[in-house]
Amino acid sequence: MLTAKKYYLLFMITCILSCASSGKQDSGIEEIGITKLQSYNGFSSYIQINTFSYESKEQELPAYYRINGILFQNSDFKKYFIVPVKKGFYQIEAGFIGKEEVALDALEVGKGDSVLVKFYLKDDPEPLHE
Repeated sequence: MLTAKKYYLLFMITCILSCASSGKQDSGIEEIGITKLQSYNGFSSYIQINTFSYESKEQELPAYYRINGILFQNSDFKKYFIVPVKKGFYQIEAGFIGKEEVALDALEVGKGDSVLVKFYLKDDPEPLHE
């Protein structure tokens, strides 16, 4: 039979493990930052995307995105582009005029995850026209 102390210990271990599973993750690409959190209700899943200039990390860009091949445009110039998704793997590409595109190949989103993806786009060395 479990005593109150054992319940408390089990509860604390569960809390520590759940907190350790969220937070910043390394994408392995210097132009991408990923932060995984839990959504406010624990059931819905979201991908939040924000794009900045690589050279000036504070400058936000109204980029376009391809999520699993579907094109999206952040035309409202909101701080974050938010997409509700189901759990699964997502390929996300970000681009902007005069910048190099950046791709994230396999972003895993679980049930109840709220994932913040920050893209930092470098200047494209090729001219727009000749």
